[in-house]
Amino acid sequence: MRNRAMSRACAAVVRGVMAMVAIAACDPGADSSGGEGTPAGTDSGVAGGAGAEVVSAEVLQDEGLEGIHREIGYAPMPDGVRLAYIAYRPAGEGQYPVILDYDAYESGGAGIAVGSWFHKAVRAGYAVVGANVRGSGCSEGDTFSLFHPQQGPDGAALVEWLGTRPWSDGNVGMYGVSYPGHTQFFVAAQRPSHLKALAAGGLTASIYREAFRPGGIFNVGFSAWWGEMAQPWIEDIGVALRTGAGDAHCTAVQAAQPRNNAFPEAMEHEYHTQYWNERSPESYAADVEVPMMIIQGYQDQQTAMGGPRLYEQLQGPRKLILQNGGHGVGGNSLAHEQVLRWMDRWLKGEENGIDEEPDVTVLFETGVVDGELRPNWVETFSDWPVPGTERRAFNLGSDGVLTTDALAEGQTGPLTYVYPMGTELVGNNDMFAIPPAPLGSLIYRSAPLAEDLPILGSVRLILHASAEAEDTDFMVVLHDVGPDGETLYLQRAFLRASHRAIDAAKSSEHWTHHPHDRSEPLVPGEVYELVISFPEVGHVFRAGHAVELAILAPSVTPATDWGPMPINMPGINTVYHSAEYPSRLELPVVASISATGPPPQCGTLEYQPCRPRVEPNFTAAGMPRDLLRR
Repeated sequence: MRNRAMSRACAAVVRGVMAMVAIAACDPGADSSGGEGTPAGTDSGVAGGAGAEVVSAEVLQDEGLEGIHREIGYAPMPDGVRLAYIAYRPAGEGQYPVILDYDAYESGGAGIAVGSWFHKAVRAGYAVVGANVRGSGCSEGDTFSLFHPQQGPDGAALVEWLGTRPWSDGNVGMYGVSYPGHTQFFVAAQRPSHLKALAAGGLTASIYREAFRPGGIFNVGFSAWWGEMAQPWIEDIGVALRTGAGDAHCTAVQAAQPRNNAFPEAMEHEYHTQYWNERSPESYAADVEVPMMIIQGYQDQQTAMGGPRLYEQLQGPRKLILQNGGHGVGGNSLAHEQVLRWMDRWLKGEENGIDEEPDVTVLFETGVVDGELRPNWVETFSDWPVPGTERRAFNLGSDGVLTTDALAEGQTGPLTYVYPMGTELVGNNDMFAIPPAPLGSLIYRSAPLAEDLPILGSVRLILHASAEAEDTDFMVVLHDVGPDGETLYLQRAFLRASHRAIDAAKSSEHWTHHPHDRSEPLVPGEVYELVISFPEVGHVFRAGHAVELAILAPSVTPATDWGPMPINMPGINTVYHSAEYPSRLELPVVASISATGPPPQCGTLEYQPCRPRVEPNFTAAGMPRDLLRR
């Protein structure tokens, strides 16, 4: 039996909410116009063995949902297992292009609400289908595991089945953020004939590097949150809708499903082995030939910016949209507008011009203004990485300065800090307000800039360092410091020192690739070059502001969803600054970018916490470093 105590408790609340949705039927016994096989309610057995089944079919009557047809059923796979699906479409007779959301959450029993994505798409003339991957929700099968390889062939079979429904015109697209973004790569690599377009957000290129083990460090916070709470809880939302609509078979399916093992599996697989390779979109992206749109937020708190590197591998028409913000960027109102345009072009054949626009669109300083989400300004580019990007190096000085000049007298020599004493939490403004403990951190800052400094791409840190222990972890953070001392979070990256090996064949001037396939302990006291590439970021440092780099330790405290566990090897770490050991920060400068207006007020950007100037204090953790050295 599946262990679901926590999710069941949450689901009890959810079921009350779902009941209030009151998706009523004008004719509970109406034919779905898409059913084949057993009658509604027939239990064909947990292991399948029957064809498609329609559990219920009805035209909704709630305010704002009038004229929308809902169908709940099971779609057959080649091996007899059946996937739970729910379909919404215009109630009138006709055939419609289909947009599929395919995941391990609630999609197979997803509700529809006025203003939601499903609602917008149906009103725009699409059939929208949600389906659960094998072994999740009400879908049959006992192979559920995070991005199990079977989800690709299953999804391709589902696409082909949807392309032949009586209410389908044969053109199928896929859209989704996070899990249903990732599954698009697995499905598209199978090249089903009815698949015509993709749109995805919240992506990793590697779920090892950009979610479960960033820098080779076990992300216990995210692994536990996703596997033990988030996925089971969200899944139960769809289960509640289906069972409330009369899907008795779902109860038997749920009882037979295996436990979500994402947490112990992530803990068990320490290195980037085949387990992670076959579950990562980067292993499939080069086989994606259908038109694809990728939308991503730089400060994604769950999946750290794999989208741009996936975009580089795509073989068909492609579009990349980037902006500041978190995991939900690919599903916000601005994204919905562009996704519908993309689907209109490739599923309906509308010549709406989206394929003639520049391939890369970047929204800067997006926030809510007068109740509406909008950017301060927008830039477009022909490709990614942006042509003409300059890699501008700032040398790290032992006086705590970032400078584009050669280091002068008084700026060379080593600096030390105590690992793992200093960290920074980026979950929200309250967390971020606590500055790193000086004894456990190194902070480098440029002089106030004489002119705006626009960056777009992956920042890279080349660090020369030693440790007293045989291993240590680095969390490096990029800040913008304003004239009044306000510190704005921009981006961060992680690396376990024993995972410092570089795969030159997969690296470029814009990105350093660590294979994470082995551990190479440090020799205590020996100096090593460590290269750390940050997830991509776009930002304009205004004139009068300063660039700041913080060298810290990770924190297991979730902030917001990530909590990488630092290795338990405390000691003194040393960073070197000299011609022999040139530690430096490389910024991807794109000179053509021009800021419009002043920067947003401190603390107003989503997932970019900001703290006001912190005055020195004399507590043990907050004592200034210069005083500690006396």
